[in-house]
Amino acid sequence: MNHERALFVDLYSRPATYQRAATRISSRALALVVGLLLLLTLAGLLYLSQASTAAGMRYSLLQRQREEARLQEQILLLRCEVAQHQSIGALQERAQKLGLVDASPNDPQILCSIPAATAEGAAVTAPPPAERGAEATAPGPLEWLLLHLVPGFQMAWPKQ
Repeated sequence: MNHERALFVDLYSRPATYQRAATRISSRALALVVGLLLLLTLAGLLYLSQASTAAGMRYSLLQRQREEARLQEQILLLRCEVAQHQSIGALQERAQKLGLVDASPNDPQILCSIPAATAEGAAVTAPPPAERGAEATAPGPLEWLLLHLVPGFQMAWPKQ
């Protein structure tokens, strides 16, 4: 028999024996490696959590910016509408609908009559300045302003 052949048969025909590893890992080093892997995993999870929160906040900010732009556009449209309603032509048209007429610049008068309902239902109006007594010496803010701004102004009280 050939020695090489016998050696070949001899090597593969034996049951395999397991040898211990040449380098042995201590339990302390293994615990350190496992702990390090757990810390890296925790850091990765925290990073992903922060990244998803930041993405959600960016999306929310984008939505609010779109809403702000829409509201700014709406404000501009409303300002244009208010300007149209405050134009001279629109004001004159509304004054005519209310029955207002042009006042003479030489003879300004203000007529005040605001009835206030009492318990019996009868309307009560403020007495003229002559009947008010002590109040006649101190004009109200509107009377004072008109007396000082309009030369020759006379307060006209409505007849009851």
